[in-house]
Amino acid sequence: MAATPFVPEYIRSLTPYVPGKPISETQREFGIRRVVKLASNENPLGPSPKAMEAMRRAVKQQHRYPDGAAYDLKTALARHLGVDFSQLMVGNGSNEIIEFLIRTFCIPGDEILSHQAAFIAYRISAQIHGVTTWESGVSESLHPDLDAILVRARENPRAKLVFLANPNNPTGAYLTGVDLRNFLRELATIRGGSVLAVLDYAYWEYVTANDLPDALPLMREFPNVVVLRTFSKVYGLAGLRVGYAIGARELIGSLEKVRQPFN
Repeated sequence: MAATPFVPEYIRSLTPYVPGKPISETQREFGIRRVVKLASNENPLGPSPKAMEAMRRAVKQQHRYPDGAAYDLKTALARHLGVDFSQLMVGNGSNEIIEFLIRTFCIPGDEILSHQAAFIAYRISAQIHGVTTWESGVSESLHPDLDAILVRARENPRAKLVFLANPNNPTGAYLTGVDLRNFLRELATIRGGSVLAVLDYAYWEYVTANDLPDALPLMREFPNVVVLRTFSKVYGLAGLRVGYAIGARELIGSLEKVRQPFN
C-alpha cells in the first residue's frame, strides 16, 4: 500500500535538504583529482592535533554508549563561558538543537519568524513539525527588517520563536549590539516575553568587527534568549557533529526532555 495517504501534507510538500557533495563523489563523477569544496563552509585547516589525539583515544571505547549528559564537555564549557552547567545543552550539531527548539516550544499550526536569505534549516525544521515560517524582507545590505519581525510577533499569537543568525549564514550580514539589544528589549514586552529569540552564533569565532555583540550578556539580560554555538566551524570538527545551546536553566531543562538519550 502506498504510504502517501498517511503522510501529512506538510511532509509530502517538503523538499529534502541536499548537502554539498563529498569530495570523493565529485572526483568520481567528473574524473578529476584536485577538488576544492566550498559548499559546506568547512574549515580547510582541519582539527587541532589535540582533538585528533583525543579521538584516537576514544576509539578504544566504542563498545560503550557515550555519556549522553556530556558531563566533561559541559563542565569545560561552563568554566570557559562563565555559565552554570545547567544552562548548557549539547546536540548532534547545533542543527539538532534547532529541531529541539521547534519540537519543544511549538505545536502544528504555530509559527517561527526569521528573514529572507536566512539559514534554510530553520524553515525545513519548522515544516517537518507542521510549523509555518514567516520571513521579513531584507535591506540592500542584506540586513533583516527587525521592525517587521516585531510587528508580526505582536500580531500573531501563534508566533513562538525568532531565529536570527549573527553573523548570518549565508550572507555574512550581522546585527550590531545597539540594533540587537533594542530588538530584544521590544521582543521581551510581547506576551510577557513568551516569544523566544534564538541567536545562532555558529560563526561567532570568525568575527573581527567590534560592533557585533557577544551573545552571552544578552542571554543573561533577557531570559527569553537562547544562544547556539558549534564546534563544526572554527574548530574544524564538523564530522563529529557537536553543537551546544546556552540559555536560562528552565529553557534548557525543557529542551533536555526531548533529547534522545545518546544523541
